[in-house]
Amino acid sequence: SFTSSPIKEALTAAIVRGVSVEIIMDDTVVKTQSSIYPSLKDVIRIDSFHSGLQHNKVMIIDNTIITGSFNYSNNAEYNNGENLLVIKNNKCLVNQYKIDYNKHKEHSNK
Repeated sequence: SFTSSPIKEALTAAIVRGVSVEIIMDDTVVKTQSSIYPSLKDVIRIDSFHSGLQHNKVMIIDNTIITGSFNYSNNAEYNNGENLLVIKNNKCLVNQYKIDYNKHKEHSNK
């Protein structure tokens, strides 16, 4: 789930500054009351192509990839055993992640 208020606030502030923000999530985000969906629905695409969860947890920020098991939630931050990997300045890997992102974006809806 994606329920972290600090991350939601950071994304909202980035949008206000003119930063391009795109998010792909599965349709459970629409059903979760505490999710980020209501406040960021204009930048969220719903991937309903897959019958299961959209379980990727990836951020691509310029030439940086952030990935791992971390769910961007208060539970993940304070209670769970999680991992988070930050990979900087690996253009080849960033391009591979962007290719994967664009595949999911093609079959996702606003």
